[in-house]
Amino acid sequence: MILLIDGDLHLYREASAMETEIRWDNGIHTLHSDSAALLQSMKAKIQAALESSGCSKAILCFSDPVENFRRIVYPPYKSGRGNRKPLAYWWVRDYFLAEEDTTTRIIPMLEADDVLGITQTNPKYKGETVIWSGDKDLKQIPGKHWDGKEIFEVSPAEADYFFYQQVLTGDATDGYPGCPELVIVTGK
Repeated sequence: MILLIDGDLHLYREASAMETEIRWDNGIHTLHSDSAALLQSMKAKIQAALESSGCSKAILCFSDPVENFRRIVYPPYKSGRGNRKPLAYWWVRDYFLAEEDTTTRIIPMLEADDVLGITQTNPKYKGETVIWSGDKDLKQIPGKHWDGKEIFEVSPAEADYFFYQQVLTGDATDGYPGCPELVIVTGK
């Protein structure tokens, strides 16, 4: 099995946790991060995930840092989010992209979510992939998922249901509205 890792999400979380604030006596605050320590932490996290999930290989999926087609279609997309990536994020990401022993994927104009979904549904892998993200949006991708504890299956019907539900309700986190005054009633 191949573990498809949401590189954006996991590296962001790890890099944020590794930032350290220093409050100097003169009231000045600085923020620093040890890129080598972050790299080692990410490698250990990936290795632990492989062992816990039972997968034998990992593919780190990252977003195109230059452009995203969603911002072309809907410019306010994710406009409410902060713009700063944690310190050392880009250095570690670039390390993984250049490392010959690490399999990474970036597709121009797409986010890591898209890369995960395209890879997961690619007939080439024939159900041999498992998505590890933690992002609720990935529930719209059929196939195997790992939540950090167990592998579970999202059926094509469940994936379609979640996709259409998001189309109708929107996603405040990503900054796009849904249908006004819409009430979703589930039969579950």
